[in-house]
Amino acid sequence: MSKPTVHRVQELTESEVVHLTDIHVRAYEGGTGTGGDWSLAPYIARAIIRATLLEGEIYVVKNDSNQIVSFGLWFRPGTEVFSTPEQRVLGFDDFFKKLKPEMQEWYSNTYPEYLKKYLDGVFTKEETSKRWWCSNLVTSPEYQGRGYATAIVNAVLEKVAKQNEFIGLATAPPLNVRKYLSMGFKERTAFSLPSPAGDQVVHVFSKGSA
Repeated sequence: MSKPTVHRVQELTESEVVHLTDIHVRAYEGGTGTGGDWSLAPYIARAIIRATLLEGEIYVVKNDSNQIVSFGLWFRPGTEVFSTPEQRVLGFDDFFKKLKPEMQEWYSNTYPEYLKKYLDGVFTKEETSKRWWCSNLVTSPEYQGRGYATAIVNAVLEKVAKQNEFIGLATAPPLNVRKYLSMGFKERTAFSLPSPAGDQVVHVFSKGSA
């Protein structure tokens, strides 16, 4: 099997945004970010994709038909998803209005407070200034197991390592934990994150050295 080719995309057509949204929804089926209302999954997926297109970087692998089948959403040091009004207006604000009050509270306070507490606890200020963050790494279910996500990770790491930077991410599902460990990620910490949709253990990883 040939080595997957990774591309950075800086523009997406509306049909491509819809396509990536569909991949995201299917790959993350059952996630807790919608508060148990899975009908909201396309809204948050689309919001993340559009926000990353504006202020982050998107790397993809395409199939033989030139369709995107795997993609990673990345933010350079000093930036993060939904951190600016310009990002949030691209879909997150509408998604937020559709959430139940307890999930609005979770997104406004619980989630950012826990993430800041535990990320600040494991990454020094110097590391944070050199850390690229992967907000999402997604492969279409029918293309999983072919090394596409690994190829994206390696391509981004190769790029940022030239600037003496490294990559980080967080995940909860045990299967994802095993996958990232197999990719050579180092687990930095793990913590229990409470949520109205069910508590989960979040694992924080990094790869490369600052």
